[in-house]
Amino acid sequence: MKQRHVVPLLLTLLLLILVALNALEYFRNDQRAADISYNIQKIQTLQKDVEDLTMDLEEAGEELALQKDDTEKLQAVYDARQEEIRLMQDTLLLQQLYVEEKQMTVDGYDAAQKIDTILLSLHNAFRENLGLGTLSTENFLVDVATLRSEEAHELWSHTRPDGSFCLDLIPLSRPAAENLSYIKRTELKTDEDYCREVAEKLFQSLLDSPTHYENIVKNEMEHIGIRTYVTREVEENVFRFTTAYIFSN
Repeated sequence: MKQRHVVPLLLTLLLLILVALNALEYFRNDQRAADISYNIQKIQTLQKDVEDLTMDLEEAGEELALQKDDTEKLQAVYDARQEEIRLMQDTLLLQQLYVEEKQMTVDGYDAAQKIDTILLSLHNAFRENLGLGTLSTENFLVDVATLRSEEAHELWSHTRPDGSFCLDLIPLSRPAAENLSYIKRTELKTDEDYCREVAEKLFQSLLDSPTHYENIVKNEMEHIGIRTYVTREVEENVFRFTTAYIFSN
């Protein structure tokens, strides 16, 4: 009797265990499903964040591109303005050089006239001390001296730039002689003291040369043409006074 009651009880207990195991497995599956659903939602959220970040990056890239384009445009405008400023500075410099050159031409001509006058008086005073006659200015000889002073600045020689001799400019019927001298100064002035100092230096260089000295004291010479050519030597930053003296009777 007791055995018959034990079997059903065991069966019932076994059934209850099976039911419990099934319930536990169901719970576990349900938990897995919940975890999977949670993970899917999390992935979807991350995907949405990635999409948002991608859009932000694209917008930032477009903004940077626009900023770069604006920067390039501003740089182009800046470069154009700088070029305009450079051109204006070059123009101003040329204008200043033009004004300085005009002023130098005026001052140079004024100084040259004074120097030539002083040189004539120095020649005559020197000749008078030697008992020689004074020299008078002759326009033709002045014209020749004007040409020769410019040529001598170009080519420091009694031979002309075209290869001919300097005195070929004077008729053969007239005895003639040529002297040349030059001096350099760091500044150009037109006052009397400055011009006299330049003239005396030029004249002394003639006296120091035997051949030039001989021309100064030739008794047969009666006329002279003197011309000083003033130039600015840019490379040396000095002013050069080149003087030609043409003697004849």
